[in-house]
Amino acid sequence: MDSHKNIIKAVKSNWILNGGCGLNEVVQTNITNEDIFVKPKLDDILCADRAILLGRPNSSRSETACELQLLVSPPYKVEAFTVLCSVPKIELFIGEQKEYAETVYGTIMEEDEDEADIAGSLVSYRYDVEIEKSGVVEVTLKFITPADEVCVFGIILFAAPNPNGITTQTPNCINLENVQKILNSSKQTISPGAEKCKLFMQLYSQNSNMQDQLVESSNKKTGNDALLATLLDNIVRKNIEEMESRMNTRLNLIEQRLSKLDEVLSILNQNK
Repeated sequence: MDSHKNIIKAVKSNWILNGGCGLNEVVQTNITNEDIFVKPKLDDILCADRAILLGRPNSSRSETACELQLLVSPPYKVEAFTVLCSVPKIELFIGEQKEYAETVYGTIMEEDEDEADIAGSLVSYRYDVEIEKSGVVEVTLKFITPADEVCVFGIILFAAPNPNGITTQTPNCINLENVQKILNSSKQTISPGAEKCKLFMQLYSQNSNMQDQLVESSNKKTGNDALLATLLDNIVRKNIEEMESRMNTRLNLIEQRLSKLDEVLSILNQNK
């Protein structure tokens, strides 16, 4: 293991490295061609020379969650990873645009004498995560904890050859399904303005899909068929613009009504 040091392109964190090895040395790598993810032994993960301690910048004020970003070289892709750390919950993001993938809860590890030498009195949690998408070359781990320090006892990244350089590109748009997942998991309500924005993005996404399908269909046609496709394209685009206009008008009316309702409630509260 770790004989392929050229696999890791970069390791970054938005928190301060307060102790341990360098960030580029914390990750062990392993090339795998197996279809089934074989979880490594605990002895292979734990390594005192590879442990790091990350500290919150300006801990008295900053509320930024600790993130650890792992990038692999283009000839490889991320298949899975194992992490042993002091945090019970991690959010996983993939790609350059940091597309939300999933929330993972660690398995608490029982301390024995060997672990105590490395982990001290800290409780450690283990994560064994497989990457569902193919061609991922960048993963970001967000450690969810109120603590001002995060201790990472060891990381093993499992990579597979990617000779054709095929990568999963995250589109430059909002993934509405992932947004809804985050909202459901947080159990928080959103403001009327944010709700308006979400409705608009849903409409925009649907319209974009319609346009893409029409363009793809027209590219396959020639002669009279191509002319007919162009005419249909113009009609559909006009209908889409009208739909967006009507939707914006409705959303503005809703926002005005909510504003009036807030005024009424304010007056009622003053009269109490």
